[in-house]
Amino acid sequence: MIITSATILAPQPTAGARTPTPSSVVLQRLHDEAPPNHFTLGWLMVGLQRRSFGIITLLLALKRIPVILKHSLRERNSWRIRLGLVVG
Repeated sequence: MIITSATILAPQPTAGARTPTPSSVVLQRLHDEAPPNHFTLGWLMVGLQRRSFGIITLLLALKRIPVILKHSLRERNSWRIRLGLVVG
């Protein structure tokens, strides 16, 4: 048997193993099955299956970005005022 780099890098399928569903397919399915007015965190977690932790963490982080930016800009401006760099 000749071993090449392609042989080493290519994972060998195991018997009975499921191929993972692409994230785009999971998200499209969620979009199609979403309730019309609102949804719960439980519904989202069930629909996302194993991806739920990462995506929910990302959504929570995205929600906090404006608050973090507001506080960091306020801190930067307060240092400018303390140093006398801001006139007004």
